[in-house]
Amino acid sequence: MPIRIQFYGYLFLLKAILLSFALLCLSAMVLRAQTTHRLSGSLIDSLKNAVPGANVKVISGTDTLIGVTNNDGEFSIRGINTQHIGLIFESIGYRILKAAYTFKEGERNVMLNPIILQNKFTQLKDVEVKARLNPVRIMKDTIEYNAAAYTIRQNDVVSDLLKQMQGIRVDEQGNVSTMGQPLTRLRVNGEDFFTNDVKEFVRQLPAAIIARVQVIEDYGDEANFTGVKTGEPVKLLNLVTKPNLNKGNFGNINTSGGTNRKLGLNASGNLWQDDKQIGLNGAVSSTDNRTGFNENRQLSLNMRNKIQEGLSASANYRLNQSHNRTRQDTYVETVNTIGTIINESGNENRAEADTHNLNVNVQSVTKKAYFQSSLNGSFVDRDNNIQVNSVQRGIIRQDLLTNNNGNFRSPAINGSMIWARRTRVPGRSFSVSLSGNSGLSKSSEEVFNNIGYYDRYTGAPVKDSILNRVIDTRNHSSNVSAEVRYSYPLKAGLDSLVKENIDFSYGLSMSNTYTRFQTRAGTDSWNSSLVDSLSSLYSSLFLAHHAAVNYRYQSPRVTYNIGINAQPSLLASEFIGREGKINQRQFNFSPVARIGYTWPDNKNFSFAYSGVSAAPAFNQLQPVPDARNLQNVIIGNPDLKPSFSHNGNASFNVSSLKTGSTFMFSLNGALVQNQVAANVVLVKDTLNSLKQETRFENTSGNYNVGGMVSYAQPFLYNQLNVQVLSSVNLANNVFFLNDQMKRNERINFAQSVSLSYNRKRYGLSANVLYDYSSNRYAIFFANERNIETWQFNFSANAYLDDGFSAGVNASKSLYSGFLVNAGNPLLINAHIQKAFLKNRQATVALHAYDILNQANNLMRSITENSVTDIRTAQITQYVILTFTMRLNKFGANSM
Repeated sequence: MPIRIQFYGYLFLLKAILLSFALLCLSAMVLRAQTTHRLSGSLIDSLKNAVPGANVKVISGTDTLIGVTNNDGEFSIRGINTQHIGLIFESIGYRILKAAYTFKEGERNVMLNPIILQNKFTQLKDVEVKARLNPVRIMKDTIEYNAAAYTIRQNDVVSDLLKQMQGIRVDEQGNVSTMGQPLTRLRVNGEDFFTNDVKEFVRQLPAAIIARVQVIEDYGDEANFTGVKTGEPVKLLNLVTKPNLNKGNFGNINTSGGTNRKLGLNASGNLWQDDKQIGLNGAVSSTDNRTGFNENRQLSLNMRNKIQEGLSASANYRLNQSHNRTRQDTYVETVNTIGTIINESGNENRAEADTHNLNVNVQSVTKKAYFQSSLNGSFVDRDNNIQVNSVQRGIIRQDLLTNNNGNFRSPAINGSMIWARRTRVPGRSFSVSLSGNSGLSKSSEEVFNNIGYYDRYTGAPVKDSILNRVIDTRNHSSNVSAEVRYSYPLKAGLDSLVKENIDFSYGLSMSNTYTRFQTRAGTDSWNSSLVDSLSSLYSSLFLAHHAAVNYRYQSPRVTYNIGINAQPSLLASEFIGREGKINQRQFNFSPVARIGYTWPDNKNFSFAYSGVSAAPAFNQLQPVPDARNLQNVIIGNPDLKPSFSHNGNASFNVSSLKTGSTFMFSLNGALVQNQVAANVVLVKDTLNSLKQETRFENTSGNYNVGGMVSYAQPFLYNQLNVQVLSSVNLANNVFFLNDQMKRNERINFAQSVSLSYNRKRYGLSANVLYDYSSNRYAIFFANERNIETWQFNFSANAYLDDGFSAGVNASKSLYSGFLVNAGNPLLINAHIQKAFLKNRQATVALHAYDILNQANNLMRSITENSVTDIRTAQITQYVILTFTMRLNKFGANSM
């Protein structure tokens, strides 16, 4: 018995010990869970660019936790169980950073301020290490190009560097685009740069100072501050400079002279010192030959300065003066339900224009508040004389000689203000924006017409008609808009890489137009009488509201928002002195959707949808005939409703870290409700002949879908690049002929293959392009108007040690389908140049253009029921000698 009691006593004691141990372990686990911390943050370099792929080590007691930053440089590490921790940040090309952190009492989730890693420079003597550099990196809303992966020669400018990059195109005029979309704004190191003009500064900044080139989908400074992205983004070009080269003085002087009386002088100077920027640019050019005369003068001054911490101001003024005389031959084919009209004309245009632009901007950015205000003013004064001699045949046989003398003046002013504020609650923000503009345009035209009429059946001359008119137009337009936005976080108070918000917005836009249109018959403005039937006083008001609510989700990889947008609108119009007012009310609902996904292996995808209302233009509303073109009189429709457009776009980009290849895909589409469509009718004139009148109707069924694909593969350490680019566009345009609905179906397909090989001593490139354009009318007798173009391009350039360089480029085009004789021109250009003085800052160059004199200067445009081919008379064969002096100094000693 005692033994049994003793046994049960030991058993009870053992159970008690085990239970106590279990309770102790459970308590420890609970305590551990309650004291576990999470640390989040981001790594950037000295130029505020994200540092992806960096190692982040957290030393917590005897444990070491390791994390890696994503493509945006962000990291988040969980499971930290001590209050005091050590931190180690490591990344190739940067110095190792060590730090310590202590969690405060009750602090579980901590978001650190951005951590800056300093570049590490290592110089290897007598050792050449050749490694393949990845030319492209894909990030959220950003495609980044590594400048070190491309060939940069002495005296190369940024535009020379951009021409080598996949998906970026620089045309002959210096305009830069990516995947068919223009790059509209320039920044350097993430900051505004002088006038932010891409075209102007990519031809001035030296390529040698650039470390990286970034193409960014930008929703504006307000969106960057609040995180709320609305509207359609624009493509922004951001240039990241090499360390210590983020300031300097740069400019150039260029003089030129050549055959065909070509003369030019350009001078520019720019001071870029920390937060102060001052730029001055002036240019004069002229050409005078048997095909025309062109003289252009330009002057611009811009300033930007940081007044104090968080407050900056900028101003720029630009003057453009031009005096031009040009000649064009135009061939227009117009289809109708009863036949085809062919119009061939020769045009001579003389024009003189002065354009002034002034812009002032103030911006303030602090940790909690953002403010931006701008004021813009412009003035245009233009005189022109247009002489047109046209011969029309087909179902309407007429000759028309027109002489039009006109003056146009247009002062305008507009301003905007944006204020945004972050509250103490992370993720909560409030913003207000106001904008307004007012413009006055005045034109006076003296139109002299001599019309020759012919019998429709025999073709015999019937009568000549002479008509002289004076047409005065005065248009005053103004717009005021305001918008309020509020963002409410659904996880207030939590520091997390995952953010959820509800965004509310309401906006109001009011546009007012007052137009006086007067037509007088007579020899000039002093000897004429008013024609009431061709004159009007018109006013209109377009009032549009929009109210939207969206759910927004953000994480390191996924961002999306979904919501709904209501857009009621009112279009009210009145013809003063005539009975009746017209009110058109619309109420449109549309979803709001945007999604983006970024993979850790250099891939991203994005999709966006939006809907927007638009009011008809004045000439589409006024019912008074606009008879400036007697062969096509325009009569508006005051009963038109506003149109509503559904727009969507998607993109997918991927770059291989292993091979360096890049694949880019974009798709966009639009569907329009209540599209304003032309209704072209044939009516009898006073001589029982026919003339065209263009009226307007609302209709649906218009759509446009387009896509573009680019694939690029580098070889031989990025010296050899192969790029394939394809694009296709489908469009369906609805219009009316003699009150009958018709369709115009267009297809455009383009395919190109490019090859480039760049070394320090020479560069070679070749390109083959095929372009197919089809235009088909839903009219049984109308022929398809298809254009096919083959283009073969080749260029070669050689660079010698003594500063000499030479190059040649050739382009052979094969055309078919144009209404005029296009020929199959072979264009050959060549140049030789010599660089001298210190750092080869001076250059003398001799250029020969279109050596075989075969250029044709053709352009095609398509409207509802017309195809127009235009040939501009221009001498393209000339030789020009240029002298250029570059004045560049960047870095710490540039002052």
